Amino acid sequence: MNAGTGPDSLREQPLLAALLRHSLDRPHATALHTRPGIAAMTWSELIRCVASAAKMFGQTGHRKIIHRSSNSPEDVVVALACMASGKVEVPLDGRLTSSQHQAFLSRNAGEHLAMSHKAGLLTRSEGVEPALCQVQGQLDQTRWQDPALILQSGGSTGKPKGVVLSVGNLASNAAAKLNAVPQEANDRRLAVLPLSHAYARTCDLGTWLLAGCELATGLGWAAVENWTPGFQPTLINTVPALNERLWDAFARCPQRYGSLRLIGCGGAPLLPRRFHDWRSVGLDVIQGYGLTECSPVVCSASPENQTPGEVGGFVSGWKWKMKEGELYVQGPGVMLGYDQDEKATASRIDGDGWLRTGDRVECSSRGHLRVLGRVDDVLVLPNGYLLDPIPIEWRLKDVRGVDHAAIAYVDSMVLVILDCKDPAAVKASEIESLLVDLMPPGTPWRTMRTSTAWSIETGELTVKGTPRRDVIVERVLHSVSTQTR
Repeated sequence: MNAGTGPDSLREQPLLAALLRHSLDRPHATALHTRPGIAAMTWSELIRCVASAAKMFGQTGHRKIIHRSSNSPEDVVVALACMASGKVEVPLDGRLTSSQHQAFLSRNAGEHLAMSHKAGLLTRSEGVEPALCQVQGQLDQTRWQDPALILQSGGSTGKPKGVVLSVGNLASNAAAKLNAVPQEANDRRLAVLPLSHAYARTCDLGTWLLAGCELATGLGWAAVENWTPGFQPTLINTVPALNERLWDAFARCPQRYGSLRLIGCGGAPLLPRRFHDWRSVGLDVIQGYGLTECSPVVCSASPENQTPGEVGGFVSGWKWKMKEGELYVQGPGVMLGYDQDEKATASRIDGDGWLRTGDRVECSSRGHLRVLGRVDDVLVLPNGYLLDPIPIEWRLKDVRGVDHAAIAYVDSMVLVILDCKDPAAVKASEIESLLVDLMPPGTPWRTMRTSTAWSIETGELTVKGTPRRDVIVERVLHSVSTQTR
């Protein structure tokens, strides 16, 4: 067992304290860019908008503020205003369908923040002194264990659950991440991953607040194109699918992205060749590992120890142990629990505070983690072999022309399902040779290609860009059944 201890400089202060500190110490420094080509908000202007929204939230009788988040600057104000009013924020991914959104609202009592209410959040403002006093007043009442945020977790591993994170979860984890990957007040952070998910919530929003740098927000690749090169970001977090598009664009026009100094990649492993591509042009590539239930960062590389295939060492505060190859962690980032689900909470966190991650990992001699896959993903084959699909899927993605791969066991056969935007570029012999090497002896398999590209919007991919095997298999089998009738 190893234990991490945070540096003395990490003080137990809520993220709201950082907003107040920047507003007092650097009131005229740029904080939040609202639209490309439009004047940005200073910390003084931002706290006035936050205080005004917090006053509005405080007038509701509800404990939760539920809203649909599309990574707009208004969504940033909502997040900060929930902190400044003591409300529990429940941001929903803006890419949910209307029916999914309404189904969630029908199951949850809370104040739904309509888009019409959001429209005025950048213009309503308190005076500077009243705003500072209002935020300070809430800060005085805020406690480390207060619930602050509920994020949806589940993705490819099961039915989504509401993960309740505390004030302390969010503050300590952002500080630990910032300690591993320092950033400065003169940095410019472009946040294009959903702020309704834990990765961006901590590694974009949380670290921005603590460091006091400039922030611009948007969603996905469209936001990258909208904000560059005018904003000239120095920091950006990605998932592998987005990272691939960024590299393609960078290779075509490197001067457009010449301000970048550091690229984060999480959610799934970055292909080693792409890691080396970025390093060859002098950019730091930071990979990490975590889960929503851990706020989410458990491990992170640092600029001085970035290595392909590894997710770095444990960030400050974590203790860890292994049981039969599965990682367990204990520390200040462990969630309060699942919203209104004590049974599910008890199945993940034991009486001593150890959280079962569900991930199989191995640790290098220098204490860096390699993530091998999910415990529940391992397929038990009739021939007695165990098949871990994730490493094979990663290898298949490295084949030219293959965008994604999913492996499942159906009807006494392993299905290897490929998503190929350019099928003509895929060499069947290369796929065959790879599978011969990777499949256990005597294992029958069948390779299939889907007719339509997988995406987050159509449901085949999680927000991290990883395959949702159950959805993919169901659609593939339905397609085959339909074709053979």
